[in-house]
Parts: sequence; structure tokens; C-alpha cells
Amino acid sequence: MLKDKARLLLCCIFVQISHSFAQKALSLENCIEIALNNNQDYKNLSLQTKIANIKIEQSQLEKYPSLSSDFSQGFNLGRNIDPFSNQFVTKPINSANLGFSSNATLYNGGQMKNTTKLKLIEKNVVQLEAEKSKIQIKKSVALAYLEVVLKKEILKIKKEQKVIVDEQIKRNNALSELGNEAVASKIDLNAQLENEIYQIVDTEASLKLAKLNLARLLNQKELLDFDVQEPINTTMANLNFNNNIVGVAHLKQKQLEINQADINLFLKESQKKPSIFLNGGLFSNFSSEAPPRFKNIGGTPKQEIVQVPSQFVQIENQKFPISQVVTLPNVTESQFGYFNQLVSNFGLGFKINVQYLIYDKGLRNSQIQSQKIEKLMAQNNYLKAEQELSNELKEYKTYIEISKSKFLQAQNQEKAQQKAFELAKMRLEEGIIRFAEFNLAKTNLELAKSNVLQNKFSFYYYTLVYKYFFE
Repeated sequence: MLKDKARLLLCCIFVQISHSFAQKALSLENCIEIALNNNQDYKNLSLQTKIANIKIEQSQLEKYPSLSSDFSQGFNLGRNIDPFSNQFVTKPINSANLGFSSNATLYNGGQMKNTTKLKLIEKNVVQLEAEKSKIQIKKSVALAYLEVVLKKEILKIKKEQKVIVDEQIKRNNALSELGNEAVASKIDLNAQLENEIYQIVDTEASLKLAKLNLARLLNQKELLDFDVQEPINTTMANLNFNNNIVGVAHLKQKQLEINQADINLFLKESQKKPSIFLNGGLFSNFSSEAPPRFKNIGGTPKQEIVQVPSQFVQIENQKFPISQVVTLPNVTESQFGYFNQLVSNFGLGFKINVQYLIYDKGLRNSQIQSQKIEKLMAQNNYLKAEQELSNELKEYKTYIEISKSKFLQAQNQEKAQQKAFELAKMRLEEGIIRFAEFNLAKTNLELAKSNVLQNKFSFYYYTLVYKYFFE
């Protein structure tokens, strides 16, 4: 029984914690951080940067010589070539080859150095692509976030308007009991109440859709429900619009594309220069048909009678071979074994290889000319991007100034409509005007408050987006 109570208590605590997390109020900075952490395209760009680093390391290693090894073991039957004597034999042959080789590039027109530079630029391009993606994510999240905040504030206004109508209904019911209020007023008030309720339901639906859109950008499954906070770090103070657009990621990327075209042009031109390579190798072999070796074991030399080759004595038309006594060292036959042969037969070789393409049917010149055009296109793309970015930022600055001006005027409008509403309310209570005129003043006040919110959040959005380009 005690265990059941403990389990129930733990479940309640867990549900409470889960509910608290679900109702967590997120700031704009929290949402941007979550969106960046969960955006797969942005994460893939970060992974591409790691791949670019690997390519840079590999290109830097190209200047070092390579080293490779080779070993083969074979057994041949029938007519074959003895690898030891390079002669045809018919006996079974057991053979082996062992070798080490190395290749180094001594000169190739600076291609290795400039290839490394090109890989470094490619890495920077990927990093800037990630920065561009980050700005776009921030823009999308900021817009979706402020849309939720705006719908929340509008819903608040709608509920306030309903409270006003509820108060008038209570007042009308009190007057009806005294016989001082017409039935038509009650009908008008009930109709207006239903209208206010519908607007609340409609705004709540819009708020749910806005939250759904924001949650889609955040892409976090655990975030079942959440609340948002109004941004507080953006003010109406004068902004610094004198930022240098050359430092913006999009424009820096276009400049790097020009640098890429420069290096590619150099690489194409370097193909007209010769390439010099150094090749070296260490090799050995084994053959079962290798002749035996003899080893001098010392001691008293041996004397033997041997025939002198190709020398004869002719007696009565007969040839007799000539023999002589020779002294031979005291030796013994030594087997020329597998590993002994491999160690003894090592050889070393070097070769310098010079390559130069004499005639390629004009291919290199065509590639050079095409690359020069690619460079001009990259320069034009830079100028185009510079103009587009400048126009985009001018547009944002214009929207900032317009929304700021409209926000300040909307505040004055709200104050004036608030006074007009209070006067209409007093005149309604005194019976001077009917509910229709009062409702018009109420609607005008609601519209004025909405204008304040719309322009305030427009100012917030365009100010944030402008800043994102220079962070």
C-alpha cells in the first residue's frame, strides 16, 4: 500500500514537471537556438565544413613522397622463365618477389600549393553558406515568433472588448429590471457579444496556427506546448545604419568565388609547364632454381687432377685430353635459402621522369579562355550581389523608419480613441447616445490598439533582420 502511494506521488510529480516544461515560456533567442540545433540543412553545412578540412589536410600531404610495398609468391609448372637467371626452364619453380617503391613530385608548376589554397577557399565558402543559412533561419524564426506574440496581444485586446460588452449587458439587465432600458438594446448587446466571442475564437485559431508554424521551424518533438515572451532588447532609439556591407556573408562569399576563379585560372595556365617526378624503388626476389653457394671452411686446400678444357694431345691420329693438378680451397656447399636470397638479392633504383604535353589540340588554351570568362562572370555576380544586398538593406531601413513613424502616430491615435471611448461610455450611461454609437467608439479603440501592435512588431522584425546581417 505504501509502495502504491509512493508511485502515485512520483507520477504526480512527473506530470507536474512535464506540464511545467510544456508551458515553458520561450524567448526569441531560445527559439533561434533551438531552430539552429534542429535544422538538418544547417547541420549538414557544418558537416561539409569538416569534409573541407579533411580535403585541406589531404592537399597539404600531396607535397610529401608516397611509399608502397609489394610482395608476391608463386609456383609454376611446365615451361617457364626462371626469375633468377631469366632463362626458360621446364622444372617446377617456386619464386617470390618483394619490393618497395616511392614517388615524389619535384615540380608541377605550383599546382599543389594553389590546390591547397583552392581547398581553403572552398572551406570558407561552405562556412559562409552556413552563415547565410543561419541568417535565413533567424529571419524565419523571428517572423514566426513575432506573429505568435502579435496574435497573443490581439487576443488579449479581443478579450478586453468582450469584457466591455459583458459590463454593458450587466448594466442593461439592471436597467431592464427597473424598466428603464429598451428591449432593442438588449438584442443589440447580445448580438455584439456573439460577435466578440466569434472574434476571440477566430483569434485563438490564428494563434494556434502561428504557434504551429513556429513549432515547425523549431522541429523539437519534446516541445508539445509553449508560450512566448515579447522581445525586450529592441528599442526605438536611432539605429546605426552605417555598417559596411562588404563584411556581410553573402557578399564575402561572392568575393571568394572571384578568388576561386583566379586560382583556377592559374591552375589551368600551370598545365602548360612541365612536371618533374622522382621515382625510387627497393626490390628483391627468390627462385628455387638459383645455383647453390659455397662457403670456405678453411683448413688444408685440396689438390685434384682436372682436365684442361679444350686442350688435347694428338698421338697417331688420336687425341688425348691434357690433365693438370689444381689446388682447390676447402669449401662446403651452402643452400641458398628463401630468406637468404631475399636479403642478398636486394637492389635499388631511381628514376627522374619529366612530363610535358607538346600538343593537345588547343585544349589547354580553350580551358584558359573559358576560365577567364568564368572570372568575369564571378566579378559580375559580385557586383550584382552587392547591388541586391544594398537594395535589400535599404528596403529594411525604409520599413524600419515607416513602422517607427506609424507606431509613434498609432500611440497618439490610441490615446485619442481611448478618450473618445471613455466619453462615449459616459454618454451611453447617461442615455445621450445609443449602443451603436458606443460600439463604433469601442471598435475604433480596438483598431487603434491593433495598429500600435502591428507597427511595433513590424519595427521589431525589420530591426532584428537588419541586425542579423551584421552579427
